[in-house]
Amino acid sequence: MIRAKTFQSQKPCKRGHLGLRYLSNKACVECEQRLSLERYHKNPEPQKQKHRIWYMNNRDKISKQNKEKHLVFGRRRNIKTSEWKKKNRNLVNAATAFRRAAKKKATPDWLTVDQKEEIRVFYAKAVRRVLEVDHIIPLKGKNVCGLHVPWNLQLLTAKQNREKGNSMTDHVLV
Repeated sequence: MIRAKTFQSQKPCKRGHLGLRYLSNKACVECEQRLSLERYHKNPEPQKQKHRIWYMNNRDKISKQNKEKHLVFGRRRNIKTSEWKKKNRNLVNAATAFRRAAKKKATPDWLTVDQKEEIRVFYAKAVRRVLEVDHIIPLKGKNVCGLHVPWNLQLLTAKQNREKGNSMTDHVLV
């Protein structure tokens, strides 16, 4: 059985708040929250230290909750995305066509048949390993545009590829 921690008061507190009170000490919830905030602003370090200790003691619990939230919201996002794509087929097709054209434009004419086959094998390998093909130097970067050639490709997980985005990896910049 879950017990309530507060109750609705019919009498106003010292400061005139008519509302929730704590069962434990009959204090006004709004007043207690204000006092707590004032205490924190006067001396935040003890509160921060208390929070750090609590976080360290509950890290596994927090991680589990975050994973569960991510699963729920991730599914919702996937559903909304797929619904949006169905409703906006023309925009999806246009974006895909632009990407395809950029890749085609970035594929040099001087590539040999063997090098083109190497690219196809690279993509097949990505599918088998459930990875994504990424261009080390992006096809449409801010300052530079890369080529669609075998030596500009790398395999990344979906998460790594999203984190990298349309930027170059550090080792290329050296």
